Amino acid sequence: MPSKNEPQAITVLFILMMGLGLPGCGKTPAAEEEKTPPAPVKWEQARHLFLEEWREFSGTTVPLPNHAGRISAPIDGLVMSVLRAPDGKQITEGQEVQPGDVIAQLDDRAARADCDRAEASLKSLTEEVLQAESAVRVATIEVNRLRQLSQNLISPFDVKKAEAAHDDAESRLRAARAKEVAGKREVDALEAKLGLYTLRAARRGRLGRILVVPGQALSVGTPVADIVDVEDQIDVLTYAAPRDAHLLALSQTARLGGWDAANESGPEGQVVFIADQAEPETGMFAVKVRFPNRQKHLGANVPQAIRVRVRPGKDCLAIPEEALMEDQEPPGVLVAEDIKTTKDEKGKEQQTGTARQLQAKIGMRDRVLHQVEILGLADKDKKWKGNLEESLFIVEKGQGLQTGDAVKLEQEDED
Repeated sequence: MPSKNEPQAITVLFILMMGLGLPGCGKTPAAEEEKTPPAPVKWEQARHLFLEEWREFSGTTVPLPNHAGRISAPIDGLVMSVLRAPDGKQITEGQEVQPGDVIAQLDDRAARADCDRAEASLKSLTEEVLQAESAVRVATIEVNRLRQLSQNLISPFDVKKAEAAHDDAESRLRAARAKEVAGKREVDALEAKLGLYTLRAARRGRLGRILVVPGQALSVGTPVADIVDVEDQIDVLTYAAPRDAHLLALSQTARLGGWDAANESGPEGQVVFIADQAEPETGMFAVKVRFPNRQKHLGANVPQAIRVRVRPGKDCLAIPEEALMEDQEPPGVLVAEDIKTTKDEKGKEQQTGTARQLQAKIGMRDRVLHQVEILGLADKDKKWKGNLEESLFIVEKGQGLQTGDAVKLEQEDED
């Protein structure tokens, strides 16, 4: 039988267990949570640098105006020979040619026969002119003879008849001369047409690939070869969007290559043409940039990246491009504030602080140096009390940080 004191003992034991509880049950949740360690970042102050603003464009190399020529068939004809002049002069593809050098010869036998026929007709017309001139002289003599005779010996009717014959002879002379002029012009036209069967270089330059072969029948306009002169200078034809076109101006400095070639030395060019009218298909503005070509030896119709300096250099307060957060408008930056020097668990000194997100007003952007001019900072919460020149900009590993997050300066020897 249980004793009288057993229920009391059980009650006391239960109360003691409830009071003591399990280990750790008396701690608050905040105490259980570990404090978030500061994020390792790199920060630095803005620096005064000499910045230049450039724009990169992609284009195609083209010869200068009037520095390229195309040889095409000006008349229907059959190709008889290529790269061989009647005097035996031999020309090869890629050779520098001079104006008048024969590139191809078409079959001109029919045209030459027409020209010979016209020359023979011209000789006949020349003889007719001589005959008409003789007739005029005879008629003139007859009129003068009758006028010198006494009026009693000849009637006025005979004189008028002689004068009419004289006028007829002069008319025939004028007609003969007109026919002679027409004959000469026909000969000139046929000789000019005959010259069309010999395809010649129209300018100095290097001969390109021959596009025809002997025995080929050509129609008017068939391309035969191109002649290009890019030995001294060459243009790069590119197209600029309206937002970039308004930054361009004639004589601006340009360089060959894009940002990947920013540190390479090369010839300096300049903008020589900016279209006033955009292309109807794309809305882009045609731009030509001219470069010396004796050093680079660029060929025509080659894709080429270039960069143009759209703003002259000046001294700027600048930060690295990596410090900008450009996924927002206006762009943002992170600054480190409330900097303190503390010791970590290993006893090593470290600089810690908190991050603050600010809005940045930027100016010139130098994509060669990868620096951006910083003109001002603004805090949308209006709690930032710092100044531009003394601010510490987080330039590395700041992705995802928000205002108030703890940060520490990453040491150079830290993994």
